[in-house]
Amino acid sequence: MRTTYRIVAMIVLAALIIGWQFFVPWMWPPREVPKPPEVAAKPVPLPDERFAGAFGAFAEMPIAPGIADAVRLSSDLAVTNWAAIAPKKEVVKKPPKKAEPPRPHHEPIVLGDGTESYLRVVLDPKGAGVRSVTLNKFQQADAEGLPVWKDAERKVEAPLELIPARQNTDEPSNLLLHYAKDDDDRPLDTLANVDWRVESIRKAEDSEVVREVVFATDVPNQPITITKTYTLNPGDYHIGLTIAVKRRANDPDAQKKRKFRYQMTSGKGLPVEGVWYTAVFRNALIGAEDRTGSLWRTLEDARRISQRGGGDEVLKGDKLIRYAGVAVQYFASLIVVDDEQAPGIGQDFLNRARPTLESAVVRGRLKAKRHVDAPDGEAAYDEITVVAADNAEHKIIVGSDANLFRLADVPVGASLGVAWHYDGHDREVASEILLGEEQYKIIPDDITTRIVTEPIALDKPGDEVVHKFLLYNGPVKVRLLRQMNEGKAISPELADRYENTLQLNTLTDYHFPGWFGERSSSIGWTKVLIFFTNVMHTVLGLLYKVIPNYGICIIILTVLVRAMMHPISRKQALTSMKMQELAPEMNKIKEKYKTDAQARNMAMMELQRRHGVNMFGTCWVVFLQMPIFLGLYYALQESIFFRLSSFLWIKNLAAPDMLVRWGENIWYISQPQSYGSPIYLGPYFNILPVVAVVLMILQQKYLTPPPADEQQAMQQKMMKYMMVFFGVMFYKVAAGLCIYFIASSLWGIAERKLFLPKKKLITNTGVPVEAKPSMLQRLLAKAQESQQNTPTGNGPTRAPERPRRKPGDRPRGPESPGSGSLLQRMRNWWAGVLEEARKK
Repeated sequence: MRTTYRIVAMIVLAALIIGWQFFVPWMWPPREVPKPPEVAAKPVPLPDERFAGAFGAFAEMPIAPGIADAVRLSSDLAVTNWAAIAPKKEVVKKPPKKAEPPRPHHEPIVLGDGTESYLRVVLDPKGAGVRSVTLNKFQQADAEGLPVWKDAERKVEAPLELIPARQNTDEPSNLLLHYAKDDDDRPLDTLANVDWRVESIRKAEDSEVVREVVFATDVPNQPITITKTYTLNPGDYHIGLTIAVKRRANDPDAQKKRKFRYQMTSGKGLPVEGVWYTAVFRNALIGAEDRTGSLWRTLEDARRISQRGGGDEVLKGDKLIRYAGVAVQYFASLIVVDDEQAPGIGQDFLNRARPTLESAVVRGRLKAKRHVDAPDGEAAYDEITVVAADNAEHKIIVGSDANLFRLADVPVGASLGVAWHYDGHDREVASEILLGEEQYKIIPDDITTRIVTEPIALDKPGDEVVHKFLLYNGPVKVRLLRQMNEGKAISPELADRYENTLQLNTLTDYHFPGWFGERSSSIGWTKVLIFFTNVMHTVLGLLYKVIPNYGICIIILTVLVRAMMHPISRKQALTSMKMQELAPEMNKIKEKYKTDAQARNMAMMELQRRHGVNMFGTCWVVFLQMPIFLGLYYALQESIFFRLSSFLWIKNLAAPDMLVRWGENIWYISQPQSYGSPIYLGPYFNILPVVAVVLMILQQKYLTPPPADEQQAMQQKMMKYMMVFFGVMFYKVAAGLCIYFIASSLWGIAERKLFLPKKKLITNTGVPVEAKPSMLQRLLAKAQESQQNTPTGNGPTRAPERPRRKPGDRPRGPESPGSGSLLQRMRNWWAGVLEEARKK
């Protein structure tokens, strides 16, 4: 009866845990966070406060990082709005009377090519920004985490577009905005919306590939000219960017001292791979280096940035802002301060950096739609009115060239989701629209990171200040660029510059600050974890050169690690078994000294001393294993080599194995509207997590001693139930990690069966039943018995007679291993090995 009550209590507890996720946001909605003044081209109204407060609660749901990004309705704010604090009025917005018509796409300029260069960069004269960046040596993956091909035969890989043109055509990345006055809080977007002059284009000596492009423009109302120079070398994963700010010689007010300050955006629109399973969406990274050379990194995910309407500002202070940008799980797009500046210019010219939000989403029902014929030659447009769940109305413009969907085919009252951004007239413009259940697939939280310079002193006409940056676009784990295959590798000098000089190794190998980080670093724990993680990366690279299949490499590496740790794990298991044998005596001591804790502890220690057991003696064993296993775990998580690597039926070792697609119509399991729920499993059935959980349960069965009382039996049952619960939680982990868990569990089961005696069964009387020997011990005993008792005919067993040496035979010593036939010599050698093993 007591067991039944406990099982019922567990079920009730699980229901409370799941229900709590929905109760907390309803009962305690998130508190509004003040939005400090910062980047925005011009004052822009914000969404209704009721709307942001009611649905921003979804961002605080205690679920896996990144999942709430897709289920949050629309607490998101646009990047150019978060500086404004006045709520938007509920009025029908009309376009300005003299609104400019939509501008045609600008003629792009391509840096690099698709073969020799590692990057292919498309530059836009509008704002002299970056329209797209393609990583030629990495394959594209779609939203489900599957590889993308150029041809139907799946022979030509589609290269990875890290900064996609679709999200950067209207407003490119790496735009430069300037401040009307050097002490203003908000920049102007004038330079981001004008066409810059193309001053020069330099091509490679032996081809038509463009290597350098120079843009220039004049700052309105200021006698200042700005030049942006983009360069790209074939073997680099960065674009060189030089920004020159020059005071023109014809300044009519030559005696006046001028100051100039600018802001620049990082890349945006980075693709999120495997939306249905990933826990890593878009993260903002800012690194600041102190005087001792140590780097302090801040990381904020898109969910937090969206909920707060902007990220935390990182001020220069006494540090040097080294880099700022956006990263997804395996790749990053960063603005990095070049370590090689112009003479007389230091590297500490950045004043601050901050993540900001680029787009938002609203989900609701279509209330109205209309076509607007603007007068005076202005561009016509379609406008829809979307009513969100809190009855807040959003009037959103659908551009004629957006090709989103036909308004005529959508009935009023239809359910839809709209990802939108503000245009130059402060109007909400749709960037993506999905209907019905498809709307839950929108990932709206597109972020960027903005850097702001210190005021630049231009005391007299002709003065010029030059700032140099590297626009890094490549793997987050920069160390792995050293292990790239031929045709993808970079020079050792460039790898060292990325990793150590520019400290981009801190994107992953980071020593966390704060109380825990300081103590972890002081005792060397962080360095140990980073060391073992990098060792695992190196070993995997060496294994791949011998066996070019990462699935097999994971299995071999797991076996090598477990074999190396076998003596330690065996000692730990034997100690656990001895402790289980002493359980009855320990229970008697507990019963005898119920009220005297000191006497109970002394009696326990005496009992363990008599039997040569120390319950704390294996603690160091656990700590010794942890950095090795954690290093292997982190290596499998962050390696770009597992991404899109195939093994058996698995198409992507960095994604779930996706054995069978069971669709998106299973209630609460795979429906799009269930995305983000605790038991949302996605559109695929994954077999590897099931196998891993089954093997873990078997391993627990073999390794856990039999229960000595009812309490221990109940605890073991709870552990089995927890294993199933963990199986649901880890259902969408990467296939490479599942292979590691499966190989590790199989090794643990084999280790238990072969090298350890069977567990003793404790009876109700407290008398242990003698344990049976292990399989290896039985084989050793059988081999020894076969050696000592060799039958000869029907008589009694005796040792075999040694054959006599004939005249002319080669003399042999009595202990020569070459005595007898080849089979007999092998038998004698194996018998000696078994005898030594038996003694040990």
